[in-house]
Formats: sequence, C-alpha cells, structure tokens
Amino acid sequence: MNLLNLCKRHSRRRWVIGFLVSVNMGLSAANPAAAADYKEALARVLDDHKRLLGVQADLRASEAVFGKARAAWAPELAVSGNIGHSSQRVGADNEASSLAPREMTFSLNQLVWDFGKTRAEIDRAALQRQLSSLTVVTTKQDLLLEGLTAYINLHRARVTLDYARKSIDNIRRQTGQEESMVALGSGLPTDVLQAKSQLAGAQARGVLAHGALDAAVNRYVALYYEEPPELASIQPIPIPFEVLPATLEDAIDIAFESNSLLKRLALQEQMAEAEFRRVKGDELTPAFNLIAQAKFKENTDNIRGQRKERLIKFQMDFPFNLGLASLRSREAARENLLSARFRFDDAQDTLIEQVRNSWQGLLTARGNADFLMNQARITAEFLELARQERLLGTRSLIDVLTGETALINAESFATSAEADVGIAAFTLLRTIGVLSLDVLEENQADLGSH
Repeated sequence: MNLLNLCKRHSRRRWVIGFLVSVNMGLSAANPAAAADYKEALARVLDDHKRLLGVQADLRASEAVFGKARAAWAPELAVSGNIGHSSQRVGADNEASSLAPREMTFSLNQLVWDFGKTRAEIDRAALQRQLSSLTVVTTKQDLLLEGLTAYINLHRARVTLDYARKSIDNIRRQTGQEESMVALGSGLPTDVLQAKSQLAGAQARGVLAHGALDAAVNRYVALYYEEPPELASIQPIPIPFEVLPATLEDAIDIAFESNSLLKRLALQEQMAEAEFRRVKGDELTPAFNLIAQAKFKENTDNIRGQRKERLIKFQMDFPFNLGLASLRSREAARENLLSARFRFDDAQDTLIEQVRNSWQGLLTARGNADFLMNQARITAEFLELARQERLLGTRSLIDVLTGETALINAESFATSAEADVGIAAFTLLRTIGVLSLDVLEENQADLGSH
C-alpha cells in the first residue's frame, strides 16, 4: 500500500472530524502561535536537557582522548634530577670523604615505528569520537520523539477530559429533565434509573480521564523541565505526511542509510577491527624508538667535579610473555571483532522488523482513525434522526440520551485515534533515523502552502 496516497486521502477526509468536534479541538490545522510554542519548547529540550548535556560531555571527552592518541607520534621529553649526600670511607684508619652529588637528565624519545599499534589507537579514538557524536544525534532524536509524544498525549488527555466532562454534564441534565417528567407523571422511572446508571459510568470515565491528564502533565514536566502551557491553548501537532516515505521499501532503504543504531554498530565493528590491529602491533611485534639523552653530573660516583654525557641511540623493545599471553590477547580481539560483525548483521535484521512494525503501526492507526471518524459521523446522523423522532413521540428521552452519549464517546475515540496516528508517524520517522526539528519546520511550511 502506498502510504503517501493513504495520507493524502486522510487529508481530504479531515473535514469529517472538524464537523464533529468543536473548533478549539479541530485537527485540520493548528494555531500558528501554539505551533511556535511547542517548537520553542522542543528546541529548549534539545538545548539543555540533562540527558543531552551528559552525552555532549562524553563527546568532549572523546575529542580529548583523540587528541591524546594523536600526540603519540610526537616526541616525548623526560626530565629527571636528583641531589643528595654521599660518604665513602676507604680503610679503617682513613677519614670518610663527603660529597654532595647532583645529577640532571634530559631524555627525548621519538617513536619511529610500532607496526600499526599507534595508528590503530588513533583510529580507535577517532571512531570513538564519531560514536560519541552519533550518540548526541541519537539522543536528540530520542528526546524529540519523547517530547512530541508527551505533547500529543497532553493534548489527547485534555480533549478526552473535555469530552468526559461534556458527557457527564449532558447525562446529568437529561437525568434531571427525566426526573421532573416522572414527578409530573409523564416520565418513566426505568428511564431515570438507566440514566443514572449511564451517569455513573460517565463519572468513572471522567475519573480515568482526569488521572490520564495528571500523568500526561507529569510526563511533560519531567521532560521539558517546565509546566505545560495553558491546557485550553494546546493544539494538535500537524502530522508530517509529506515527509514520510512513500513505500515500505523506501522506508527500509532510508533506515539502512540513516538509522543511528545501525550506524553505532557499524562504528563499533570498526573499533573492534582497530583494537585487533592494536593488539597485534602492541603484543606481537617490536617497537622502534630513536632516543637522545643528555646528562649533567656533579660529584657523582664519588668523583669530584662536573661531567657531561650525551647519548643518541636507536632502540628496539619487544616484550614477550612466555605464558603466551600475547596470543591470548590476539585471540580475544579476533573473537570480539567477530562478535561485533554478528551484532551488526543481527541489527540489520532487527531494523527491518522495526521499520515494518512502525510502518504497520502507522497504517493500523490510520485505518482505526478512519473507521472511528466514520463511526462518529454515523452516530451524529443517528442522533439527528433520534431527536426528530423524539419530537414526534416515537423515541424515548433515554434513546436520545444514549445517542448523545454515544456521539460524545465516538468523538473522543476519534480524537484519541488521531493522536495515535501522530505518534505512529513520528515513531516511523525516528525508526528510519530522519526525525528532527527541520522535519517539523518543513511540515509546517507544507501545511501553510496548501
């Protein structure tokens, strides 16, 4: 199924829900000021959320580690010095000689070649820096999806509570009218009891709706670090149909290019390969260094006076553990590399599943919303006919009451289903790795151009 065509069909049918609900709950367009408010709030989340600040600190740390790794090719200067006191006696009858030895040593060590060890360490540090940078992007996408979901659920909870209150008020009013008619001898006591039963059910739904709103507010505050805007001013977020992939195949292709988890695992595989090269260079091959030393001595080795020593040498170091620890290290690094490759291959399969599930979730939510909108339309038509029949005396008041309650519930379900469509759409964008504030800006521009 072509999702773009389905979404365009949805856009043409949006007038249905706009007819059924009040203007301030309309889904066909959002108030521009309210749209700016939620975008500004999301931008603040992406600037100063603690989770994001943490991964940004990790990125700065990885940049420092990368700089340290690159510095391994620079010469290393070592300076050491000492001062002390020495006393030496030759023979039992001779006086002891006393000296104050001083020594200063300057050593310059330049790595010449280590068979790829340092290069592998630099590569691994560079990959870690890329991984940290990608983690920042991933965290921003996660926070953006959480922020959008929290805002959508806040709007859903507010509208659901409004409908619940409307249902309670409507049933209470109708119940009072029926009680008055019974008192005058023209009503039915059974209708009163049935109305009271419906009122109790509506009040129970009101309690649940109020609890859901409190939970939505709590989630908003926990994520945004601020109180939500005036609930009456909260508008639905436009669904970015125009930026969604047209087909499932397109969605999978985009995900393989943009999904951050897949990129992370690819980097981890490269890091495992760099670690394998580092182990080979560090533990299975020698290292060659060019060393220059200068020593300044005074009164050392029980010799009075100053001396200078200079040395330059080409040195090979090749430590090897006779318990074959180096071979074990290489084996461990090789297995870690294989493990990283298998995890990457598995992640590709998992990503395909996630994209398919997100795609199907959007189709399911869209279909559910369409049917619920149709149910609300049919219920509205039924209520109109029931009211006419009530005037003719062929319908009881309880029939009209039931129809009004059913309409309110249908409108509430349809609005909630629209919220599910929005969450499913943004979840799909997050799964394929393209969710960003720019998507919201493009979506708003698309809506404004129609």
